[in-house]
Amino acid sequence: MANTKILLLEVQRANSPSYVAVLEKRGYTVAVERVPQTALKRSQSISPDLVVLNAASLKTSGARFLSSGSTLPASIAQSFQERFGIRLLSCYHGTQAGPLAIDRQGKDPETVGRAFEGVEVRVAGAKGDRLTAGEIGPIWARSKTLSMLAVPKMHLPKRDDGVPIGGVGADGWYRTGDLGQLDKNGRLTLTGREDDLVKVDGKRVALGEVEGCLEAFPKIKAAQARVITDDLGGPMVVARVVRASMCRAEDIIDHCARNLAPYKVPRQIEFCESF
Repeated sequence: MANTKILLLEVQRANSPSYVAVLEKRGYTVAVERVPQTALKRSQSISPDLVVLNAASLKTSGARFLSSGSTLPASIAQSFQERFGIRLLSCYHGTQAGPLAIDRQGKDPETVGRAFEGVEVRVAGAKGDRLTAGEIGPIWARSKTLSMLAVPKMHLPKRDDGVPIGGVGADGWYRTGDLGQLDKNGRLTLTGREDDLVKVDGKRVALGEVEGCLEAFPKIKAAQARVITDDLGGPMVVARVVRASMCRAEDIIDHCARNLAPYKVPRQIEFCESF
């Protein structure tokens, strides 16, 4: 995709005729701000203009639509293609590294394809020792676009088993913090994270931060947080807690709502005697 012009289109501004005109007249490759999975699942009942990605209304016969910020489920990709007649291309990127890999054909949404030109991607151990094809391990990247300057500054947990997550080794390889595997054809599949960072509709959530907030509630002795995917509600944070004294789930959720961003607040609380 060298020398390709890319236009990032915000969902909120997608109804602007001037934006559509740019797409029609200049033949941009289109990167659309990620639409939450919940919106795509409800897409049959909402305006195509609201969803933005309607090929008929945009009239972008040569445009390519990228899905980024979160793993693209095969069911979403299939539903999207059936409705809009367009294959979403899964794109893998990082804050410090920019675009890293893309599934150029859109035929296998569960992989993010091969590395972009000028980008090297490998799956290696914590100290950079390369793993064989099919093995799951930390994802590393190296390119001239790599920058360790980010606004706002990201505070990622460090490790003592090699290059810290978010750090760069002496050989220029950047440890992304993501886990994945490369097949024999060089296609990358994401499988998870090395740390407790997860994503809810494209937004980063540190589960340790959620657990710390829960345990700051006076009536909670211990807490565990995780992310589940609900068929109707999409990905959400839920928690298990051990109470120090009696309290209601509503009280705990209210406490979190006062101290966390809305997408980090647990939607369900499960009470346990112990973990």
